[in-house]
Amino acid sequence: MSFFDHTSALAQPRVWDVGALCRAIADSLEARFNPVTVRGEITGFSRAGSGHCYFSIKDTAGQLRCAMFRRAAMAMDFTPRDGELVEVRGKLGVYEQRGDLQLIVDSLQRAGQGALFEQFLRVKAQLEAEGLFDAARKRALPV
Repeated sequence: MSFFDHTSALAQPRVWDVGALCRAIADSLEARFNPVTVRGEITGFSRAGSGHCYFSIKDTAGQLRCAMFRRAAMAMDFTPRDGELVEVRGKLGVYEQRGDLQLIVDSLQRAGQGALFEQFLRVKAQLEAEGLFDAARKRALPV
């Protein structure tokens, strides 16, 4: 028996339709992790004309896209800003049209100033102390 005869006798791996695989992954996430609360810094916050909010939460090791629909967004008592440390509660899912992991946020609350944002502020203060932001140091842009 040759190598090729032997490998053809092995079971073939399942071939998934893209949408079916995304749905299976979404079902697995839903069963294992939901509901979930996650702490991270806000980045890229925007509010659409529909009232829905889109943003990501991140830390030094990862980033997660979030969507907060109008009803949940109306319950917020503040406007989130980039760099703010927050805790979000919601449900993990897969946006099947893009195959993206996302968190559908049910509630969002402040958890303090984010470490990445604080680091940015420290570096900015250091550069200001060195005079790097002084108007006198500015040069005209080349044509």
